[in-house]
Amino acid sequence: MIDPWQERKIRGDWRIPAGTLGCFDNGEQIGGSVVTVLLLWAGAIGAIQIVVFVVWASWRTSDYSVMTHTVSQLASQGRPEARTANRMFFLHGVLVSLLAFGLRSVLSGIAAQSAILVFMLTYGISVSLTAVAQDHPEDEDETKNLEGHIHRALAHVAVLALIAGMCTFAAVGPRLPNGNVLRYGTISLAGITCLLGVVYLLISERIRGLIQRSMFAVIQIWICFVSLFALASLLPH
Repeated sequence: MIDPWQERKIRGDWRIPAGTLGCFDNGEQIGGSVVTVLLLWAGAIGAIQIVVFVVWASWRTSDYSVMTHTVSQLASQGRPEARTANRMFFLHGVLVSLLAFGLRSVLSGIAAQSAILVFMLTYGISVSLTAVAQDHPEDEDETKNLEGHIHRALAHVAVLALIAGMCTFAAVGPRLPNGNVLRYGTISLAGITCLLGVVYLLISERIRGLIQRSMFAVIQIWICFVSLFALASLLPH
């Protein structure tokens, strides 16, 4: 018996065949095409790309403390390295926006598809826009301005949208192959993100950068985790 993947390869049909894609219990196909795979890879690459950059830039940037300064302050107004940092944040937002369409393709149901598309697009677009509206300069007590306030508002919107996206995936996780892994992993990471967000608002500014950086890391872990998990669901079983 010819494997369905080999049969479609012979015909030159690269659409993912039903029965080889991760399916629901009723056998419904949940994926689409090679485009879906590329969109999911965009999310994983976007998460890895921004983490690598932030680690590198935090080490290379002068007068920058991982304990007190936030990730956004790598690209704050007046920093000579801000242009490179803003490009990296913008690219991250674009890649996660592409991921939104990939995740939509592996979910069933209009409500779930629409919700994940809206939440992940909101995150991606908000992050990209933070690269346009830069954070306050380091001496922000003296130079707070509208651009800095817009930047921080966009950052808050991005985090809240990402948490909403996490909740969406936690709700529909069991409908994917091995969905409980996705559900409990997502619930755990969403809980950690919320906890760190509360601590960030209450903690002393002397270690606020470390808390925000930890929350940023958890978010990127989830983006990479859900991207690779969805990719695994597209593999033949």
